[in-house]
Amino acid sequence: MIVLAAALALQAAAPADPLAGDWLPVHEQAEFRLAVDEGATTRDGDLVQVRLRMELREAQPDGGRWGIIRMELNCRSRTGRQLSVHVYGADGRPIGDSDAAAAEAPREPRTEQGRQFLDAACHRTGWGEEGDEE
Repeated sequence: MIVLAAALALQAAAPADPLAGDWLPVHEQAEFRLAVDEGATTRDGDLVQVRLRMELREAQPDGGRWGIIRMELNCRSRTGRQLSVHVYGADGRPIGDSDAAAAEAPREPRTEQGRQFLDAACHRTGWGEEGDEE
């Protein structure tokens, strides 16, 4: 009984898998794939927060293979900014992170894919539930 209680306590204390989520693929290129965590998408007025997973096809020199990026999108001004970036190796171990991205100024998407992603997040079309939530 004590062994079972200790095992349950250790399991509860273990950190959640940072790569776990309700991932929906949203973009793919030769170098990487992007997915959005539908379960972690929240909206407060004009602001939408999304959690993205970037999987690199090849590991970086530092071993980085996965990135978890939290972004804030402003649907009214049509801008976005990174809130945090966490980098993981192929084995899922953390390599580095940066919450300094929160100081980043909001900017307009630079690519058509970025504009489409902003539209999808703000209007929930192209991924997740269909329909305008503005």
